[in-house]
Amino acid sequence: AEPVRRFQQCMLDHEADTGKPGAKLHAQSECWCEHNITDFVKPQGCCEDPLDVECSIDCTPNCQSAEAQACMRDCPALCLDASYAPDSCAPTAAGGCNFTKCFPHILCITDAAQQGEVDVCDFPKLEEDSKVTEYLTCMNSFSHRSLWKHMNAARHCSCSANFAEALRTHGCCSHPAFEGVCGYDCTPEPTCESQET
Repeated sequence: AEPVRRFQQCMLDHEADTGKPGAKLHAQSECWCEHNITDFVKPQGCCEDPLDVECSIDCTPNCQSAEAQACMRDCPALCLDASYAPDSCAPTAAGGCNFTKCFPHILCITDAAQQGEVDVCDFPKLEEDSKVTEYLTCMNSFSHRSLWKHMNAARHCSCSANFAEALRTHGCCSHPAFEGVCGYDCTPEPTCESQET
């Protein structure tokens, strides 16, 4: 259908800052609203399931309303990424993030993140970094038959490819997948040299 095709093209054309939390969902929500997808799928009964959450998006949100402000406080975009989500994102009887309830305000939540100073690992740009290619090429040249061999190879290749620099450049040092890598001491080991007497 034409509205769906336009929505999909919008997603392809949208230049999301993938180094910001919720960037992909921000782009998706903007395209959803821009092409009135709720109006298209609702008559077909799709707003009950599986698109009930998406259909709840407020496309002309009042981000200053008390409810929107509460959602921006309790469900920041960082809660969208399990790797970064703080414990406060977990819903509890006392509060926390009720994401289904806050989804109508998703444009407020993600827009605040795009303007904010909090960054997350920019995986698309990291994958394109030449240092990552060099690191993976190096890793493929070693045996990984034991955890010891794998860990030694990872440390050696991280240092030889300067992998930590790529992680720092793309905001990935704090991601659990790369824990400790940016702290590796890559100072060359001293060599033993005999001295003449």
